[in-house]
Amino acid sequence: MSSGLCDCFLLRRHGAARAGGAPGGQESRVLSQEALMSQDLVYQEISVSSLPETQNQAPPKQDPAFNTFQTSTLLIDSTNSSKSTVKSNEKKRNSTMPTSLEALEWSRSLEVLLSHHYGVAAFRSFLRSEFSEENIEFWLACQDYRGTKPATNVIPKARKIFSDYIGIQAPKEINLDSETREAIMHSLAQPTRSCFDAAQTRVYSLMEKDSYPRFLKSKIYLDLVKQGER
Repeated sequence: MSSGLCDCFLLRRHGAARAGGAPGGQESRVLSQEALMSQDLVYQEISVSSLPETQNQAPPKQDPAFNTFQTSTLLIDSTNSSKSTVKSNEKKRNSTMPTSLEALEWSRSLEVLLSHHYGVAAFRSFLRSEFSEENIEFWLACQDYRGTKPATNVIPKARKIFSDYIGIQAPKEINLDSETREAIMHSLAQPTRSCFDAAQTRVYSLMEKDSYPRFLKSKIYLDLVKQGER
């Protein structure tokens, strides 16, 4: 309690005591009430003065590095979103029914045909009708094998391809000369991503010279060209 407040409090108490000894009960009661009110005001002043002072706090400053990080994150998210949209549109376009012009483009080469998802499906359906579907399946398996990333997956994939398509009496045996077959068999101990290249090239050449020209004259292909014109 400050000295000024203490003096004020003592004076009020002293005046109240003197008023109490004056004649007349009514006047005494009035003075007592004034003393009590003065005492309450002093207590209020003491309470208010004892409250901690509040200071205006300035808003926290944002770290420029955080702002840069936030902006970079938004840019990366925007870029990734754009790339995802492009890939999604490309995949959708590549898997939908081809137009007449797209189907006609397949007649340029087998490579163009196999670059289109629906073209692969149509050619595979045609080869199935000729009981030679193993050729396109082997070619696709080699494409997948060449793109194998972890080194630990190379050996099991290589052995799977050999047992399915190349080994003697394989369930989907392809037409290979003995020299190519033996070279692949010996490479299985330490297979590389190019160990099936010779066999894949041979099968591709076989499809290009034999199956592909017949596919261009087949009902499957001609119907696709007509449907694309609608």
